[in-house]
Order: sequence, then C-alpha cells, then structure tokens
Amino acid sequence: MGTDRLFELLGKLALAVLNVAKAYIEYRKAKLRFLSKTNENGAARQDKPRT
Repeated sequence: MGTDRLFELLGKLALAVLNVAKAYIEYRKAKLRFLSKTNENGAARQDKPRT
C-alpha cells in the first residue's frame, strides 16, 4: 500500500510543478508585453514614423 501513496504524492507534485510552470510562462509573457510598450527608462515609447 506504500507505493500507492507514493504515486499519489508524485502525481500531486507533478501537477504543482505544471501549475508553477504555467504561471511562470504567463508572467514572462506579461513582462515581455509590458517591456515592449516601454523603453529602458520605463517611459512609453514614441514610435517614430519611418521616412
């Protein structure tokens, strides 16, 4: 019966790791989206029209 408990715990651990990975990916996406809207100073980027 000990192995059943072990597999149950491993399954829960795997799910927790997946959730953390998903959250981290979402965080990175949001951070990239924010950084692309701002320049290094954090000021809104003024897109200059190409001439």
